Amino acid sequence: MVKETSTFRYGAVNERILETWGSLSAVFLTLFTVVTADSWWKFIEELVYEGGHSLAYSRTYIVTFLFFGHFITANLFIAVIITNIQSSSNDFKAKEEMERGILIHDRKKEYWNRSRREVSQQYDF
Repeated sequence: MVKETSTFRYGAVNERILETWGSLSAVFLTLFTVVTADSWWKFIEELVYEGGHSLAYSRTYIVTFLFFGHFITANLFIAVIITNIQSSSNDFKAKEEMERGILIHDRKKEYWNRSRREVSQQYDF
């Protein structure tokens, strides 16, 4: 479908353009390559010089996709890091709360034992 439409609109289409933009899987691979910023300028040159597209539109499309791709990827990495930090912080707080509970329990037990000893000592006199 893409091949037939592009051939109909622009006449004869270069085979290199069809390799990178001719099928859905090729487009996904091309856009993934653009997001990784690996030779993204070559795709602009392909679109302009071999595909017959406008330089302004090609640059705008590729650079916009590159910007949003990096923005989304960076946000995902930051979200994972923040989630891990928050999880570690919650684990630390839970452990600290448990230790505090044990300490309070031990103090109460010690106070109770001391009170019992003092009461026993007063009855012994």
